[in-house]
Amino acid sequence: MKIMKKAAAVLLAGVLVLGTAVTAFASSPETSSTKTANITATAEAAGITGTAKSASTGKTLNIIISNEYSTDEHREAAEKIAADPMSVLEQLGLSTTGMVFKAVYNVEVEGAESGETVSVTFSVPNVTTGSTVYVLRYVDGAWVQVTGVVLADGTVTIEYPYAEGPFTIYVDEDTAKAGTTSGDSSTGTTSPKTGEVPVMPVALLVIALAAAGMVISSRKKTA
Repeated sequence: MKIMKKAAAVLLAGVLVLGTAVTAFASSPETSSTKTANITATAEAAGITGTAKSASTGKTLNIIISNEYSTDEHREAAEKIAADPMSVLEQLGLSTTGMVFKAVYNVEVEGAESGETVSVTFSVPNVTTGSTVYVLRYVDGAWVQVTGVVLADGTVTIEYPYAEGPFTIYVDEDTAKAGTTSGDSSTGTTSPKTGEVPVMPVALLVIALAAAGMVISSRKKTA
């Protein structure tokens, strides 16, 4: 009986320690200067990637497309357009008929000088030369339409004077439907990472097995 009580005490102590550790981990302050937008229509969810180069020299530049924004203003602009994407089209005098909001995301081009003309090609699933596509960028406190958009199968290419900030893409319904499957990533659903193991259940199982082992060992000695 004493051994049983001791095993129970060990198990309870283990649970309390783990609970404290997990709580402390979850409340750790974020030290990054970037601001994560609270949206699901991200470039990653929509399968959008990109490449960049200098429009004048043709030099390849590193592009970073993410849901991380360098300022609160940019993050808030991204969240607002994701919440009500069609109102921005209306404000710009663009038709909303048959248009589908695909994603909003931050674009940073490393090595580009502010104001330098850069050429960026976004890989957008199912876009064709016959698609209708709007590309908007947030600059000087407002969303503006990027003109001179060049479409090809699966890509959207633009040129603009560089400044880090949010972009968004709208496509027509036919293009959007072509990419809809039962596991369409544009829903914003995040699948568990391969090989990711929940820490708490495993740790509790280990503690429980250890306690059971102590009881069995004790019974054997008593017998």
